[in-house]
Amino acid sequence: MNLGKKLKDLREERKLSQTELSKQLNISQKSLSNYELDQREMDYETLKRISDFFSVSIDWLLGKSEYRNEEELLEQAYFNKLKTKYDATEKDIALALDFIKRAKQK
Repeated sequence: MNLGKKLKDLREERKLSQTELSKQLNISQKSLSNYELDQREMDYETLKRISDFFSVSIDWLLGKSEYRNEEELLEQAYFNKLKTKYDATEKDIALALDFIKRAKQK
């Protein structure tokens, strides 16, 4: 998936219009539209603001990582560890990861 598609998907997940997001990112709506259509490359500062706003890694945005953020990477590491070390089922692992998420929230 390319950067423009990821940006559009992130915006739509938050139910934001291009106008609303462009105001949050301090860019023009036209620039945002061009980014989403991959008709314009964004500068580093804009890329960083997008990463911060959506809490996703720049590596994921650029296609260098399959994990949106560090939390997803850690979840996958926990999953692999539980599966390998304890021969846990996917259901057991899902329960353990859910427990960890809830513990973090408290």
